[in-house]
Amino acid sequence: NAQIDELISRDNPFSPTLNHQLYMEYIAPQNCEVMEHTHKDTELLVRSLIDKIESMHSGTSHFSGELEHFQTILSDHPNIETLSTLVADLLEETEKVNESNNTMKESLAKMGEKVESLKQGMATLNQVALTDPLTGIANRRAFDDTLNDILYQYENSPRHCCLLILDIDHFKIFNDTYGHSVGDKVLIYVASALTNAIKGDDFVARFGGEEFVILLPDTDYEGGLAVAEPVSKK
Repeated sequence: NAQIDELISRDNPFSPTLNHQLYMEYIAPQNCEVMEHTHKDTELLVRSLIDKIESMHSGTSHFSGELEHFQTILSDHPNIETLSTLVADLLEETEKVNESNNTMKESLAKMGEKVESLKQGMATLNQVALTDPLTGIANRRAFDDTLNDILYQYENSPRHCCLLILDIDHFKIFNDTYGHSVGDKVLIYVASALTNAIKGDDFVARFGGEEFVILLPDTDYEGGLAVAEPVSKK
């Protein structure tokens, strides 16, 4: 905000190149840091799970080996004394396996909690990546993804779909006259008005600048007009 205010005070014109520079300097590093943190946590979780599985496999292999050893001893000395000793040893080995399994169960429960936390973090990252930060509605990337999905679904279907493309008339002049902060409020208001004008599976997004789009699945031309006309009057 401070950097943008300084540029405005110097009457510095904003361009796509400058906007990209500002984004890369102030916004992108934060997203990268969050993604890197999530990636590291995921890697640590996977490594921990592999270690636990290897430990459990080692314990199971040891128990199997002990059983084979006990069987050999009992075959060589089939008497009650040997059987009593082997049963006591077997109980001890079984207790060790149970303790190991309980530890594994607790570790898996903790990992499950961590997985849920990571899933929420990834969902948040995905939501941020698909949301316009100013207006809170979907951004162009989300629009592209949704449009591609609809085109795929409708490829061999007779269903109808409408696309409304809208922009704010004379927005640049308004922005220059009243300032960017007021212009931002106008964009937020328009986004809210468009969101309130749709329903069901309808989809609204900020396409860029003062441009917005509305996708109307399963809507014919007349239905599209019925949405477009009242929206244009707002």
